[in-house]
Amino acid sequence: MSDDTNEQEIREYAYRLWQEAGSPDGQETEFWHKAKHLIAERDAHPDVDAASEESFPASDPVNHM
Repeated sequence: MSDDTNEQEIREYAYRLWQEAGSPDGQETEFWHKAKHLIAERDAHPDVDAASEESFPASDPVNHM
């Protein structure tokens, strides 16, 4: 992956994280670093399924209401 592609991916992921957190003012840099870290972790462990990673902890009970 090129540096430009990686930077664009970080930018998009950071923006998504920022939006999901309610778009807090003045925290853009923190979300950039968090996205960069999470992408680096994902790239370092490509055998981990991203969908299952977001559903952790697996021990959480399912609410069937």
